[in-house]
Amino acid sequence: MDTELLKLFIETTQFGSFQKVADKNFVSQRAVSKRIGQLEDSLHVKLFLRESNKITLTAAGTHFLKRAKQLLAIINTTSYELQSLDKNVEHQLSAGYFSPFDGAILKKALFNLPDDISVTVKEAGIEHLVSDVLLGELDCAIIHNTADYHYNYQELGLSHFVVLADTNLIGVSALSPYATRSSLAEETLQEKPVIYYSNEESDYLKKSFAASLGKIADEINIVRETSYEQMQMLVSLNQAFAFYPGGIVDELQSPTDKIVYLPLETANTQDFTFEIICRTDNHKFSLRKFTGLL
Repeated sequence: MDTELLKLFIETTQFGSFQKVADKNFVSQRAVSKRIGQLEDSLHVKLFLRESNKITLTAAGTHFLKRAKQLLAIINTTSYELQSLDKNVEHQLSAGYFSPFDGAILKKALFNLPDDISVTVKEAGIEHLVSDVLLGELDCAIIHNTADYHYNYQELGLSHFVVLADTNLIGVSALSPYATRSSLAEETLQEKPVIYYSNEESDYLKKSFAASLGKIADEINIVRETSYEQMQMLVSLNQAFAFYPGGIVDELQSPTDKIVYLPLETANTQDFTFEIICRTDNHKFSLRKFTGLL
């Protein structure tokens, strides 16, 4: 499929006028109309209803608009990936993260990499990330660790080092009477589901949080949420509590998130670390440059 033709079609739907698209691209209105006609002929459907002073999408045109955007995204992504493969492997870096929080840490370092290093990034559950690093499908990944629950990296043959150390916090709705307190009693967590974010099936964080709570964890409903936005919505509306990593959560706070982040009153440690993991035998130039920025 001609990418320029796809772009022309999408522009036409945005402007709603062959003439406006023609003006933008410094061509004639007739040229734009002819190109759209060629697209319709190749698809064997009418994409636009043409009236005297306006054009509107047909049902087929509306459907094709979604596909056109998807096709362009796939083509652009594939083009970038092919260009990356063409580069020296030493100047390629693949990195993984599991949540918006460690993703924010990853992003800062990636932005400071030299321009000649090609980067691919993947979001996945923690178990998936560890597996991908071990298999060599990822050069590195950021992992959440607590004192009571973490992988044995030495046994796995992985190097690891801390990029953030802080304390877990509990997100409470600003609508909640607990929002005015300086901390949250751990028995309060029995009142509502306590949610955590993971975009794919994973119980690593559930086990990690349960380990940090001790015996009371058996009386608390810890639930995975597959959408970060949904997690924020549920907490904001006072329908749930949620675990958050201190030291980074403020950077992702949205003005619309009516959430207060409180330390937990507990005898169990709430300390955590975000750590970069990589294979001990991975000595790539790009990985050394990246880890030097963290």
